[in-house]
Amino acid sequence: IRRELRRGRGWIVVDAALLFETGIDALCDRVAYVHVPRAERIRRIRKRGWAPGELARRERLQRPPAYKRSKADFVIDNAVSRSRTRSQARKVFDELRKLVR
Repeated sequence: IRRELRRGRGWIVVDAALLFETGIDALCDRVAYVHVPRAERIRRIRKRGWAPGELARRERLQRPPAYKRSKADFVIDNAVSRSRTRSQARKVFDELRKLVR
């Protein structure tokens, strides 16, 4: 959420896997990190039919999960059920909404 948006003009949400690597996090007032353990990421990419090594290639371009977690204002665990993930996301949304009031 950009500071100037707190004045009731709306929100901007950025979905960026390379948020920290590109420096876009400096433009954000709050950051939510969505965490999925590596084993679950591997399971999911296999279902998508990614080429072998694609996950490793992408991970080499990104900061480690521990770094992202340490820099985030909110952490959402996306290794649980969809309803629990939605519930966590809703809590983050509610907290952000309090900031713009």
